[in-house]
Formats: sequence, structure tokens, C-alpha cells
Amino acid sequence: MRPLRTAPVTAECLIVCTALFVVCQARAFEEIKYRDAQRQWGAALILQLVPANEGPVEPIHRQLQGPFDLWDGEWWRIFVNGFHHVNVLHLLVNFSSAWILGRRLERRWGSLRYALFLVPANYVSSLPEFLIGYAGVGFSGVICAMLGALMVLQQVDPQEDDIPDEAIQLTLGLILLGIPATALDIIHIGNVAHISGLVYGWLTAWTFCGAGSHFRLVRAGFVAAHLLLVPATLLVMHPLHNGRYLWYLADRDPHVAPPAREPLLKLAVEVDPSLTGVWLRLASYRIAEQNLPAAWNVLIEGLSHEPSDADLFEAARSVWRRLQPGPQREAAEAELKRVFGDRATVWSQQIRNTRLASTKPPIHKSVKPSIPDLDPKDFPLDRPLDLHWEPKRLEQERPPQVDPNRPDSAAEGTVL
Repeated sequence: MRPLRTAPVTAECLIVCTALFVVCQARAFEEIKYRDAQRQWGAALILQLVPANEGPVEPIHRQLQGPFDLWDGEWWRIFVNGFHHVNVLHLLVNFSSAWILGRRLERRWGSLRYALFLVPANYVSSLPEFLIGYAGVGFSGVICAMLGALMVLQQVDPQEDDIPDEAIQLTLGLILLGIPATALDIIHIGNVAHISGLVYGWLTAWTFCGAGSHFRLVRAGFVAAHLLLVPATLLVMHPLHNGRYLWYLADRDPHVAPPAREPLLKLAVEVDPSLTGVWLRLASYRIAEQNLPAAWNVLIEGLSHEPSDADLFEAARSVWRRLQPGPQREAAEAELKRVFGDRATVWSQQIRNTRLASTKPPIHKSVKPSIPDLDPKDFPLDRPLDLHWEPKRLEQERPPQVDPNRPDSAAEGTVL
């Protein structure tokens, strides 16, 4: 019970972290994913929405991802994220670091002031991760805030059990080393949360215990700056600058008719033209209306932004095969010329070209399979582009005739 008496707030935070980890791991043994268990216990995670297909051109929903729970208004998950951890090693590192730093900071400030510091430190370190599109978990942002505060306090009021300067410098080096490690995809670290927590802890200690404590206006300004957390939270919950958020609003209610979704989807590709699934969804609406030229225009515009996307390309080829020869195809060629300019000829050749692949090689070299019409008007859009055919058998390779009335006989049929 001695740790609880000397540093009760730090101990309680670590108990919460450990309890959440144990509960989520226990749920993971009950045939539920660990991430799903974390979400059930308040974590805000990057999720993916895969609604049912609604048109002949299947939308690519793997792009539709984000912190959906936050977008639905559950802002408190930002705070809870700080108490969740990815694995045992993550928990142990944060547990030991928080105990080393936290009990020293709690002894200096007292439990009440220390608790008043931890609450906004947890929120301030977690919020920037969501602002840039990530969802980090763990207590490390708060730990960095503790370190920033102790850096100031040890300079202002040195004490016997202070952490050596070499240890602080080494820790700062490790924090900064996480930036290139993440950029090189060696390990994924919440660098924004670490830097935000470190700066917040340093500013807090400097304002109330360092040079800033001599100026009442500085202290008042620092406290008032916490009001900025409100608009920042609203921006995380309603990121109108995020095309995926607008796409999510359009698809959140599956019972909403396409005309009501379309304005949001158009705005989504205006904000983020790389959303292939939105272009395909808009094209599927035009196809459902039997407006193939409009569907063509949507797909070509999408290809102008994502020219290497195979799904958009195959959808454009499918729509081309259904366009009527004459005015419709002439208008399609004109649209291709308008969008791609000098490259329109190359694009036209690629779109017109249909690859043929046979699942079975011809039985004899002299056998030439009859190629079906490559440009039927009723070619379904949800069929794969590669066309397959069954080669005709030579007379001498046909199976012998059998009596179809015999119970042990079998009749062979060929479907072309």
C-alpha cells in the first residue's frame, strides 16, 4: 500500500491502464478481436465501413476508413485512448516510465494539482493525432508531458532524487529518434502525441513554476488557451476538409436514397479526388439511370486524378462497350480529348483494346476458337474483363456415343 500512499494518482492511472489491458485480452480469448475489445471499452480506432453493393460498378470501400466513433459524436474516446495499450511490451514500458516520472512530479506538486495537470495533458497529447488522421493509443503522451514538466522543475528547484540530466537527454534523444524510425517504416510511433505532450508539460511547469509564474497575464493566457480544445475537438468530430468523412456521412444511413447522398459524394471528390470508390459510386448512379454518357464522363474525370487505378480503368472500358456507336461514342471520344488532351489517343487505344484469355489451351494447334463479339451493347459491367471460351473438340477426340437411357450413362454438354 505504500505506493498508493506516496503517489496515489500515478498508481491509480497505472491500475486503470493495466485493468483495461487485462479486460481486453480476456475478451480476445472469447473469439473477439483485441481491437474490437478495445473499442468496446472506449478506444477510438481507425475503422473501415463496407456497405452492400448498390450498383453494377462495385464501389471500392477499402478507402472508406476513419475514426467513425468520433465522427458519430463520441468525443470522450479521445481521452480514453491514452489508457489503452497495444501489447504487453507497450504496457510495461509505459508503466515503468510513468512510475519513475509520475511519482516525482506528484511529490512536488501534490496529488490535487498533479491530477489537474494529467487530465488536460492526456487530452492535449491525444487530440493532435486525430487532427492529422491517426489514432494513437497509450500513456506515452502523458509520460512525455511529465518529462517536460520535470525538465523545468529540476532547473528551478533541484532535489536529491532528481533524474540525472544524462538520463533526460537520452530520453529526449529516443523521442526524437522515433520521427525518422516512423518515416522509414521501421516502427510506428505516435510522434505527434509525444512532441505535443512534451511541449505541454514544459509550458505548464514554466507558466506556474518557472519564469512565467511572475506574470499574472501569462498564467491567465495559458489557462484561457485551453478553451481552444473545444473547436479542435469539433474539428476532429466533423472534419469537413476530409473527403472520407463526407463519404462516411453519405453512406452512414443505408436507407437514404442516392439523390440525397450524391451532393455529399460530389463534395467528397472535390475535397479528395483520389477516392476511387466515390467516383465508382457516382458512375453507378448514372448507370442505374441508363445514362451511360454521364457515367463515362464521371469515370474519365476520376481517371484524370487517378490514372493508374485499375478499377476505374476497367469500369471505363465496360461502359465504353455499352455505348451506342455513333453520337454516343463520338461524344465519349470528345470528352476523352477534353480531359486528357494529347494523351487522349493512347487512352482511347487502351480502352478499346480487350484482352482475351483462355482458361484451357486449344487441344490442337489447328483448332482456332471462334472469338465472340467484343463489343455487345448488353455486356454486363460486373463481369470480369477477360473473356473465356471453350475450344471445339476434334471429331476423333470426341467421346464415344452412349445410350442416354441407360442408368449408368452420362451425356456431355457444351455451353458456349
